[in-house]
Amino acid sequence: MANQAENIIDSTFQTHKLAYGVMPYKGEYQPDYTYKQWALDITVHAKHYLSQHKYHQGESQNQLVPNWIAFVLILVLVAVAYSKSFHAKRFKMILKGFFNWKVSQQIIRYEKVYAHPVNILLSTVFLVTTSLLYAFYYFHHYNQLVEPLYTFGLLGALILIYGLLKLFVYSFSAWLFNINEMMEDYSFQSSLFNKLFGLINLILLVFYFYSTVSQQLILGISISILLIFMLMQLIRGLLIGIQNAIPLHLIILYLCTLEILPWLIIGKWIGNLL
Repeated sequence: MANQAENIIDSTFQTHKLAYGVMPYKGEYQPDYTYKQWALDITVHAKHYLSQHKYHQGESQNQLVPNWIAFVLILVLVAVAYSKSFHAKRFKMILKGFFNWKVSQQIIRYEKVYAHPVNILLSTVFLVTTSLLYAFYYFHHYNQLVEPLYTFGLLGALILIYGLLKLFVYSFSAWLFNINEMMEDYSFQSSLFNKLFGLINLILLVFYFYSTVSQQLILGISISILLIFMLMQLIRGLLIGIQNAIPLHLIILYLCTLEILPWLIIGKWIGNLL
């Protein structure tokens, strides 16, 4: 009988194994595994699992680029390409004039200094790229309630008005003190810095919208270059004044009043706005 019972049990085990794919437990009885104990084990193992992972805080890059941005950038690139292709000599001279003072003085002797197509196109590039970069940075990091297109137009208008006012002041100073040639040289030097700054901002805009480079880094590069250009412009203004035998104290007074003071006021206004 004992052998027969064992055979029946073994047969049952085999049938169970074939039917369910597992062997029944034949050991000692274990107490019930309660839900409380299960939840505790899950919590302990979960904490251990999460502690093994390192997380890095990244910068959100989920801003969508409006379609009109690509259209504007293409137009700006076409303007630069047109200047480089059809007015290559003047284009190269303008770039060289930034590094070589004598080349810029040579350009002034030509006709159509300000009305030349290259001058108009590169000035437009400066106006568009600078306004676009700072408008979208303001939108992404300070105020998303204001449409960037509105800020772009406002900045463009303010930069244009500021530039026209400076040209008026230059012309008035040239007439008042009878220093036409010197002021023409100085105002053209100022426009050279603007043109190169516009080209640099064009490159930065491409990285700003279509790369994962930090937007703060891009803006920091733009502002740093702007400050360097302002310093270089002041140095060239000082050299132009000395070359024309203007007293040093008058040169410093002029530069502080018409160059440094306006930028300090603009910087204070921007700081209060942000």
